[in-house]
Amino acid sequence: MLRLHLIFPPDRHSWNLVEGWERMARRLDWNVKVSKLGKSSAIDIAKNCRDGEPPDLVLAIGGDLHMAALHESAEIRKIWNKVDCPRVCLAYESLRDSLWPESRRKLESSLEVFTHYAVCDEVDEPWVTGLGRPACWVPQGVDVETFRPRGKARVRRVFFR
Repeated sequence: MLRLHLIFPPDRHSWNLVEGWERMARRLDWNVKVSKLGKSSAIDIAKNCRDGEPPDLVLAIGGDLHMAALHESAEIRKIWNKVDCPRVCLAYESLRDSLWPESRRKLESSLEVFTHYAVCDEVDEPWVTGLGRPACWVPQGVDVETFRPRGKARVRRVFFR
């Protein structure tokens, strides 16, 4: 059984799909541990991944820009680099074309921690790969358990938000 450590940002953004990620992993019968930055410190999360029951995979939802505390300090980068499993960053903002201040600096420090990237902007896949990290484009979707037609059954259609 896969041991997955999910790390969620401190704020509840609708595009995190937090419950969907956790629900999907549990449906696959994976052993899921969840940490939420803010309830736990970034250092504690990294140390737990390093020293606790070792995960097979770490997935940080928004680990690039929204949880920069996971990788900004040299101290925490040393801890993460002793976590012996793939550390995946799900980037749900554009990386290459970000207009947010400090984005480039945050991305650069994240490259020192994350071994793989799942990106929501299709232009980021080849760009991040060119920066030396495997990347894949993950089109956004919705959880069909959360978004259901109300009332009489309807044909399911594509949902945009």
